[in-house]
Amino acid sequence: MAALVEESRRTEIAWDLVFTAAMDDPKDDAEVERQLQRMMESLQMGNITSFLAFDHHGNAVNVG
Repeated sequence: MAALVEESRRTEIAWDLVFTAAMDDPKDDAEVERQLQRMMESLQMGNITSFLAFDHHGNAVNVG
């Protein structure tokens, strides 16, 4: 969590929550990119129940 907070400070991109998901061992970087794209699309459509959310301190947040 500390690494995510530090990265956001360096990039100056503020965030309140981070959404996480898990996946099987990917075949390659392209598979990781496809899954991340699907996750982003799902989140943009408001589908958040499939993901875990955490605050800046690493505390799980119930958003569903």
